Amino acid sequence: MSRIRDTGKKSKGLKARAAPSAPVERNGLSSPLESLGYTITEEAISDDAFDKLPNAIQDRINDLCGEVQVAPRVAIKELTALIRKFPDVNQLYNYLYNAYGYAGREAEALRVLKVHYQKSPSYLFAKINYADYLARRGRMDKVEEMLDNHFDLADLYPSRRVFHVSEVIGFNGVIGYYHALKGENEKARRCLDILQALSPQHGLTERLSQKLDNQGQLLA
Repeated sequence: MSRIRDTGKKSKGLKARAAPSAPVERNGLSSPLESLGYTITEEAISDDAFDKLPNAIQDRINDLCGEVQVAPRVAIKELTALIRKFPDVNQLYNYLYNAYGYAGREAEALRVLKVHYQKSPSYLFAKINYADYLARRGRMDKVEEMLDNHFDLADLYPSRRVFHVSEVIGFNGVIGYYHALKGENEKARRCLDILQALSPQHGLTERLSQKLDNQGQLLA
């Protein structure tokens, strides 16, 4: 299973990208990013709970984002302790969910996933992680209910006009897979185009590409 991680905090030395700017040519076509109604950035997205933490804690949380994959069992212990101290920092739950998954402890991952979504249902990664879980179990009605049938980031979050690249990848990876599972292949391919423009080697890009390929729905 491809893991969805929030990597949008404290990124350094990277520039914001406006979706309608410089087109990227693919097979003679302009980039699908041009048609998006929001800006994609690689700069850190402000988060009150995270921003109030001491700098040393912020730095350690950023480090844990990468460690959940390479040393998940160690990360689990530290993330659990951090959640006790800072229960309002959303990305800690997201990282803990991923750490449990990489450690093969799926029941505990699911428990964290449900707790996080119940605690912060408007937080994007809590929402799409839970939507992905539901879609993979065929609960399409529940996915539609929790997203209020909004399958575009600008519609789901109408007050926002800037999204971190990890948010755009995570959202389109999950929503594209949902569309593919439903047989809505044109919508799934549109999500895949966005993913390939942003991160062609990402696990979610590869998952959706493989799903469409297996269904014979990839365009030549």
